[in-house]
Amino acid sequence: MNWSQNEVEQFTFELANTDISSLLDEIQVMEDAVAEAALFPEFREHFRHAFDVINEAASYWLEEGLGYSSQARRVINETFRQRDLIYERLCFAQSFSLPDVVREVLGQVEAIPSSRMAASYAFAQALDAVQMLADWLGNVELNVYDINPDLTESLRLNDPDFFQTMVERQRRTQPGREAEVRETFAQWVVESEKVLMLADLHRQSEVALSSGTLQPGSFFPAMIDKIYTVKSSERARLAGKGNSRPGTATQDGKAKKRELTRAAVERIKKSYPEIEPKALLSRLVGVEGIGTRDTIRENLRELGEYGPRKKRKTSGPC
Repeated sequence: MNWSQNEVEQFTFELANTDISSLLDEIQVMEDAVAEAALFPEFREHFRHAFDVINEAASYWLEEGLGYSSQARRVINETFRQRDLIYERLCFAQSFSLPDVVREVLGQVEAIPSSRMAASYAFAQALDAVQMLADWLGNVELNVYDINPDLTESLRLNDPDFFQTMVERQRRTQPGREAEVRETFAQWVVESEKVLMLADLHRQSEVALSSGTLQPGSFFPAMIDKIYTVKSSERARLAGKGNSRPGTATQDGKAKKRELTRAAVERIKKSYPEIEPKALLSRLVGVEGIGTRDTIRENLRELGEYGPRKKRKTSGPC
């Protein structure tokens, strides 16, 4: 599979007000971008943890003496762009291999080793966590600017200590939101580490198979399949009424969708502060592509961004 340079250049991503065109080539740029946040020092270890996963995942694409594989940039960019669809299919598949799910969503990647496909998804998961935390830090600062933009910018440039104090005060106005961000960030990074462990299992299997020390169908590949099957069986067991409990697979999936919707709404409202609810819904569905219209509408209602559901008239009990 060969990707054209034009296809690679089509990818665009914004992190902490910095435009990124190649996730793989601009990891350091992304690290520098999030470090500009006023509250970064307190979250330095959070970001370091996530970027450790990102860098390790990227290393799976290195080829001896040649740098990154020619396929690496496009696959990682596309995996990140399609991360929500991949997550959704992983949550509800009855039996699966994570690399196969990524292949199915991306298409035209059959020849790429499973270890690299898994590592690409780990990269996307960790970067998702970075973006979510960076967006929240940025929004805290934006709320300070809303008080008096010119004065705030002057303080940032001429009195950084007082500016920092203002940001800290703004941060304390929403302790519940900070707790939610911290918890979600930790969960997403842990998930990415687990996927990286699976990538390592696949890589060991691939090396053993290529060296002839392991035969197809022997214990090690079967162990990998068993890991996925057990995880899939657990998801199936959680189906039905049990999915209404917090912590179940479906509820975790819904929570992530809701968090993605919240982050997208905040990002859109920076550019279009007066956007109408219906226009916001259409943009989230058609432009952001983060879910179905019904799912996003319900998420917007929970976030207070959309009107309540209209009651249907009925002639009797359902």
